[in-house]
Amino acid sequence: MSREFEISIEPIQPVDRATPGSTAYHEAVHTVAAILTGSHVMEASKVPGSGYWGSTELDGFNPIAFVAAHAMGCSGTGHDVSVLVSQGHDPNLLAGEARSLLAYHKDEINAVASLIESRGTISGHEAVLAMNRAINPEAKVRIIDPLGNERHFVTKIRKNWVGGQTQFVPK
Repeated sequence: MSREFEISIEPIQPVDRATPGSTAYHEAVHTVAAILTGSHVMEASKVPGSGYWGSTELDGFNPIAFVAAHAMGCSGTGHDVSVLVSQGHDPNLLAGEARSLLAYHKDEINAVASLIESRGTISGHEAVLAMNRAINPEAKVRIIDPLGNERHFVTKIRKNWVGGQTQFVPK
């Protein structure tokens, strides 16, 4: 009787996954929305300043990124909304667009928020790397061939969203 190949894939979880506070999460939502809509993020920070709890600096005004935290139900968005209104934008209309944009990017938001929480301030480049790691994590792969020989290695995998569940597929 011949055996078949046996394959197991075990995702490797990042070690430095800090639980983000509300400010880190709020700034991560702005950051991910900005990156997804093509803006360059200079930095994102949970470090408070005069009149604000955190900040996300972009290369220019991006109304979708600006409303994103409000759209996702974050606290501390009164200033964000008032700036949008002063610029002539409808926050409710933009919020719908932001929610649609971010609906399938929660892993990326959480990865960026975790990084902001642990470091305080991050660059846009660091945010992009965190987002890429969230959607293309590493995994331990174990293969046993029909003769019983085992091979182990680490590789990048990608996440597929199938039937409401995340499935890991070797790249």
